[in-house]
Amino acid sequence: MQTGRLFCIAFAVLAVALVWLPKTAAATPEGGSVVVWPTVIDPKKVPADSSSERDLPSDPELVHEATTLDLTLREAIQDLGFQLKLSDHGFSKKKTRDIDLIERQLEAETWLVSPRLEHLSGGTYLIRLAVVSPHSSEVRVRVERVTKENVAARSLVMFRDLLTSRADAKAPPAASRNLATTVPIVSPREPRSSGRAVLAINGALFGAYNAYSVQRASGSNDPRILYPLLAIGTGIGLGSALLAAEEWDVTVGGAWFLAAGAWWGAGAGIMLANGHHVKPLTDRYAWGAGAGLAGLTLATVALSRVEITEGGAALAHSGAAVGTLTGGLVEWMVRGSVESTPSLGGAYGAASGLIAAGVAATQLKVTPSRVLLVDLGIGLGTLAGAAIASPLVFNDLNEVKNRAFVAAMMSGAIAGGVTSWFLTKNLSSTAAWIERGKSWPQPTLGIIGSTETRTGPVPAYGIGVHGQL
Repeated sequence: MQTGRLFCIAFAVLAVALVWLPKTAAATPEGGSVVVWPTVIDPKKVPADSSSERDLPSDPELVHEATTLDLTLREAIQDLGFQLKLSDHGFSKKKTRDIDLIERQLEAETWLVSPRLEHLSGGTYLIRLAVVSPHSSEVRVRVERVTKENVAARSLVMFRDLLTSRADAKAPPAASRNLATTVPIVSPREPRSSGRAVLAINGALFGAYNAYSVQRASGSNDPRILYPLLAIGTGIGLGSALLAAEEWDVTVGGAWFLAAGAWWGAGAGIMLANGHHVKPLTDRYAWGAGAGLAGLTLATVALSRVEITEGGAALAHSGAAVGTLTGGLVEWMVRGSVESTPSLGGAYGAASGLIAAGVAATQLKVTPSRVLLVDLGIGLGTLAGAAIASPLVFNDLNEVKNRAFVAAMMSGAIAGGVTSWFLTKNLSSTAAWIERGKSWPQPTLGIIGSTETRTGPVPAYGIGVHGQL
């Protein structure tokens, strides 16, 4: 049980470390003054030679909605922690392009918001909000098609997302303020809480597992208790996931990162209980539930500090899987036997791999495809090593042969991982090489043609080759 205590202490130490992780993303803007320009109505229809700052089109409903949009944005400034600056006279309908906004903001000390409203058809409107931070050459834009009833509500959400965006709002050096450089235009971000479905599915399943663990730990086998508990656990997990997705912006990468902490933590707990031969057997489910909750907590702490991409989530899953494999091989190496299940090694390996990969995911930017290709290389290398050394474990087994067999598997895994890592350094060139390979001569077996008859086409079977010679 001493190793079990060490296992719990390791999780606690990691939790403290993750709390002090530096944030890699920029913080929410710490207030400031904001200038909100009047809403531009149907900018393509406003005459350029008009004497007024805003020509009123013939659509009175559009005028009313534009006025409402102006009031809504101005009233929301203070609620978002900013101050509304009223003494700004720089608005001109002739200078509302993105480049005009940037030219004004290069020397400005305030935030600038430029809304536009267009009547599409029926009760549908197109809202476009452009925001530029002080001394910035970057325009952040949100565009949405909304109904008449949702103009005010959706504009508030768009406005909040733009002002509290994690994009870097710091001023560039004075030497770099040159309009000759490329001006980046930010496209609309992905929908809020895009990982809601992933989080909901994993939350429901994890809630059901915890309910099953409670039922098994109680020693009851009565299905009249099991099924209601499963329904309650599933409902709690699903409801918690949906509430979290509603309260916070949970991306797909963040949802899979939380799933990695929960499921690999639970797996490590079950393997640890099996390795220590915990009695009764039903208590081992509780070990899994406890470790899963610990892993979920650590993942939540990390996710609250930094933004996790889909590549980071894939890295967390990969680290736990590779750690499980490595821990199992190390236990076999120490024992000199490959006949027993390496539960303890797998548990420590899974926990260590999950922790290490989780920390790395908060600091590194990798693509999911590269992570998967490296995992494939490790798996194929392990199988190749086992195939080469398989004669060692057929006859006259002993510790030396077993350790040599495990060493061959570990060597194959390392070789496969290193090789795939270097081969995937430039995925674009690799993809181009694969694309060119599609035109190489390739064999064909099966239907190579057909003959038209009175009753319809009759397939012709055979072997052929297609491609460029």
